[in-house]
Amino acid sequence: RAAEELVIGDVSSGAESDFETVARLARLMVGRWGMSPEIGPLVVTPRPGEGYAGIDGDLASEELRTLVDSEMRRIVDECYVQALEILRDNRHQLDALAGALLEHETLDAEDAYRAAGVDAPRRRDDTAIVGVADA
Repeated sequence: RAAEELVIGDVSSGAESDFETVARLARLMVGRWGMSPEIGPLVVTPRPGEGYAGIDGDLASEELRTLVDSEMRRIVDECYVQALEILRDNRHQLDALAGALLEHETLDAEDAYRAAGVDAPRRRDDTAIVGVADA
């Protein structure tokens, strides 16, 4: 979405699944993993698929749900700003990757890294990590 906004100056519905993922991760960060300074190291949200019950089955307060939502928004907004900054700072790599995709339609991980002029991540034994299965 950030790349779309930066390059086109507008946004589409194409990032819907990304939004679902970022919302899920932000909620876990805030409510289950203790990554919010406002809430601290507490589990305050349900596991995915469970109701919104607090510890020992007590219903979480409206104030707590509002705080969780506020912290989620803060994290997502900060990360979006950071994504825009990274893309602006590396616009030449973004454009090179887009050009390679226009030319070839699909790229494997190694070709994507090469097109962007970025070294693929490497393991300690110096072999490239280029696929999801490799990670």
